Amino acid sequence: MTSGERDAVFAYVDKRFDDFVADLSAYARVPTISAQTQAFDEGAVATTYLLSRWGVPSRRLRVPGGPDLVVGDVVQDPSLPTIALYNHYDVQPVDPLNEWESEPFAPQVRNGALYGRGVADTKGNTVAQCLAQAAIRETLGRLPVNLRFVVEGEEEMGSPHLLPFADAHPEVFRADAATIEGNDHNERGLPLFYMGSKGILSVELEVRTAAVDQHSSYAAVIPNAAWRLTQALSTLRDERGRILIRGFYDGAHNKPTREERAYLGKNRWDPKEWERGYGTKLLVKGSTESGPATRARATRP
Repeated sequence: MTSGERDAVFAYVDKRFDDFVADLSAYARVPTISAQTQAFDEGAVATTYLLSRWGVPSRRLRVPGGPDLVVGDVVQDPSLPTIALYNHYDVQPVDPLNEWESEPFAPQVRNGALYGRGVADTKGNTVAQCLAQAAIRETLGRLPVNLRFVVEGEEEMGSPHLLPFADAHPEVFRADAATIEGNDHNERGLPLFYMGSKGILSVELEVRTAAVDQHSSYAAVIPNAAWRLTQALSTLRDERGRILIRGFYDGAHNKPTREERAYLGKNRWDPKEWERGYGTKLLVKGSTESGPATRARATRP
């Protein structure tokens, strides 16, 4: 974009900002708590309405056993690359209620900020992306890429039904690139852009070392399950944080590419900001000092 085009886009955003807040407030009023299987249908309806309102034709896809997946497309030119924008319309439970200053599902503006469950994670992302694409289309006439909105309803409980659906319908998720919710701003208000994402692996271990319960004082002579579990955990990674599971790093890049290093070299992130914000020391080797070389090392698996 030229500076003039950017100014026009930002002016459109300013003009429609009250609409953005109103739409996000309405969206956040829907109590889509996936852990309680609450308002799944209402959440899908609200998401479809929201996308359509901002010029994104959308549809609901049935996910067996789970809430509907909402998909919306903005196709400017089939020859252009497509970016998938992933978000979710479900939210976390609202307990403990006594720590809320206002009702979780009655969004309220206080001191220039909107408070309510889901206004950030990630109903806010969906509405912001709707506004952004509308601003570009209305001011510049078209987007430089095609967009596919993919909004699910079970992310906060690990998306248990989405993976089987994705295996059965890979075309729904096919794109040239994708974004995922999770980015934020640093202490100076600058948006952060991540060059990768990680997933979650949950494993439950059960250990039985005796046929019946025994007093902890017998741990000196009878194998103790708690100590066995502690020892098992210590075999998963070394003291420097490297994973020791065989095959864990198979297929992973050991070093960043030249292009990635060029981007990293421009990075001005200072780990000391995290240390001050979280009140701790960063223990992962390669992440305790600022500088392009250190940041490059930090990108290794």
